[in-house]
Amino acid sequence: MPYCTVDEATDYLGAILDKGAWINASSEDKQSALDQATIEIDCLRLKGRKTDPGQANAFPRYPDTAVPDDVKRACAYEALEILKNRDNPRLEARRQGVKSVTLGSVSETYEGTYGHGLLSRYARQIMARYVTEVVRIR
Repeated sequence: MPYCTVDEATDYLGAILDKGAWINASSEDKQSALDQATIEIDCLRLKGRKTDPGQANAFPRYPDTAVPDDVKRACAYEALEILKNRDNPRLEARRQGVKSVTLGSVSETYEGTYGHGLLSRYARQIMARYVTEVVRIR
């Protein structure tokens, strides 16, 4: 279950100037983007632990009993970026581990790696307070 509903996401995205991909998407595509955004958020290395070890998603985190509004907002922003980039061949190449492409005399090199993080810079900024760089192994 995604962190926010289509209606909540529409409200969160109301202030975003470049939201055409959201407005033009079908209800089914919006729902799928929110589902994928939730999965991407859940794949982050998060601080703390789930409130209930049996809960499906990573949030809420202990001691919270509800998903924080800023996590819902991050989910909406990430869903928008997923819709905006779903047909982006460069992004797909990076997902597959491509580091550079050369076609004739033109080349393109990708910095860093893709696949461990969020597409939306707004979502990354929001989620930064929940993400840890250190993972303790017992």
